[in-house]
Amino acid sequence: MIFAREVSDSLTSLVKKIDAATVKNKDCKMGSFVVFLNDDENFDKKLKDLAGKEELKKIALAIDNPAGPADAWPSSPPPIVWKPLIQPRVGQGDSIITSR
Repeated sequence: MIFAREVSDSLTSLVKKIDAATVKNKDCKMGSFVVFLNDDENFDKKLKDLAGKEELKKIALAIDNPAGPADAWPSSPPPIVWKPLIQPRVGQGDSIITSR
Protein backbone atom coordinates (compact mmCIF):
# COMPACT_ATOMS: atom_id res chain seq x y z
CA MET A 1 0.00 0.00 0.00
CA ILE A 2 1.38 3.38 -1.05
CA PHE A 3 -0.13 6.84 -0.54
CA ALA A 4 1.07 9.64 -2.85
CA ARG A 5 -0.06 13.04 -4.07
CA GLU A 6 1.58 13.14 -7.52
CA VAL A 7 3.25 10.87 -10.05
CA SER A 8 7.03 11.26 -10.03
CA ASP A 9 9.99 9.39 -11.52
CA SER A 10 10.98 7.91 -8.17
CA LEU A 11 7.41 6.84 -7.40
CA THR A 12 7.06 5.32 -10.87
CA SER A 13 10.24 3.31 -10.32
CA LEU A 14 8.90 2.01 -7.00
CA VAL A 15 5.48 1.20 -8.48
CA LYS A 16 7.11 -0.80 -11.31
CA LYS A 17 9.15 -2.82 -8.81
CA ILE A 18 6.11 -3.53 -6.64
CA ASP A 19 4.03 -4.48 -9.70
CA ALA A 20 6.76 -6.92 -10.80
CA ALA A 21 6.89 -8.43 -7.29
CA THR A 22 3.09 -8.75 -7.28
CA VAL A 23 3.16 -10.59 -10.63
CA LYS A 24 6.04 -12.82 -9.46
CA ASN A 25 4.20 -13.72 -6.23
CA LYS A 26 0.72 -14.22 -7.68
CA ASP A 27 0.59 -17.77 -6.30
CA CYS A 28 0.88 -16.26 -2.81
CA LYS A 29 -2.12 -14.05 -3.61
CA MET A 30 -0.02 -10.93 -3.14
CA GLY A 31 -1.85 -7.68 -3.78
CA SER A 32 -0.64 -4.11 -4.11
CA PHE A 33 -2.13 -0.68 -4.66
CA VAL A 34 -1.34 3.03 -4.75
CA VAL A 35 -3.78 5.66 -3.47
CA PHE A 36 -3.24 9.10 -5.00
CA LEU A 37 -4.57 11.92 -2.82
CA ASN A 38 -5.39 14.33 -5.63
CA ASP A 39 -8.48 16.24 -6.80
CA ASP A 40 -7.33 17.08 -10.34
CA GLU A 41 -10.28 16.24 -12.64
CA ASN A 42 -7.89 14.79 -15.25
CA PHE A 43 -5.77 12.75 -12.84
CA ASP A 44 -7.40 9.48 -13.89
CA LYS A 45 -6.04 10.06 -17.41
CA LYS A 46 -2.55 10.51 -15.95
CA LEU A 47 -2.92 7.17 -14.19
CA LYS A 48 -4.20 5.42 -17.33
CA ASP A 49 -1.22 6.82 -19.23
CA LEU A 50 1.13 5.68 -16.46
CA ALA A 51 -0.33 2.15 -16.45
CA GLY A 52 -0.03 1.88 -20.23
CA LYS A 53 3.42 3.43 -20.60
CA GLU A 54 4.95 1.39 -17.78
CA GLU A 55 3.02 -1.78 -18.71
CA LEU A 56 1.66 -2.25 -15.19
CA LYS A 57 -0.07 -5.59 -14.86
CA LYS A 58 -1.37 -6.17 -11.32
CA ILE A 59 -0.98 -3.09 -9.12
CA ALA A 60 -4.23 -1.20 -8.48
CA LEU A 61 -4.24 2.59 -8.82
CA ALA A 62 -6.80 4.60 -6.82
CA ILE A 63 -7.71 8.27 -6.42
CA ASP A 64 -9.00 9.81 -3.19
CA ASN A 65 -9.63 13.25 -1.72
CA PRO A 66 -6.40 15.24 -1.12
CA ALA A 67 -7.22 15.43 2.58
CA GLY A 68 -7.30 11.64 2.79
CA PRO A 69 -10.01 9.28 3.98
CA ALA A 70 -10.36 10.61 7.55
CA ASP A 71 -11.38 14.11 6.44
CA ALA A 72 -13.19 12.91 3.33
CA TRP A 73 -15.43 10.53 5.26
CA PRO A 74 -16.61 12.24 8.46
CA SER A 75 -19.54 9.87 9.07
CA SER A 76 -19.70 7.19 6.39
CA PRO A 77 -17.69 6.47 3.26
CA PRO A 78 -19.08 7.59 -0.11
CA PRO A 79 -19.84 4.98 -2.76
CA ILE A 80 -16.81 3.81 -4.70
CA VAL A 81 -16.78 4.56 -8.44
CA TRP A 82 -14.81 2.14 -10.61
CA LYS A 83 -13.14 3.47 -13.75
CA PRO A 84 -11.86 0.51 -15.77
CA LEU A 85 -8.45 0.55 -17.40
CA ILE A 86 -8.25 -1.64 -20.45
CA GLN A 87 -4.95 -3.20 -21.40
CA PRO A 88 -5.66 -4.91 -24.75
CA ARG A 89 -2.09 -6.17 -24.96
CA VAL A 90 -2.67 -8.66 -22.16
CA GLY A 91 -6.42 -9.06 -22.64
CA GLN A 92 -7.41 -8.17 -19.12
CA GLY A 93 -8.76 -5.10 -17.35
CA ASP A 94 -7.40 -3.34 -14.30
CA SER A 95 -9.17 -0.58 -12.46
CA ILE A 96 -8.78 2.88 -11.06
CA ILE A 97 -10.84 3.38 -7.92
CA THR A 98 -12.02 6.83 -6.95
CA SER A 99 -14.25 8.19 -4.22
CA ARG A 100 -15.38 11.11 -6.37
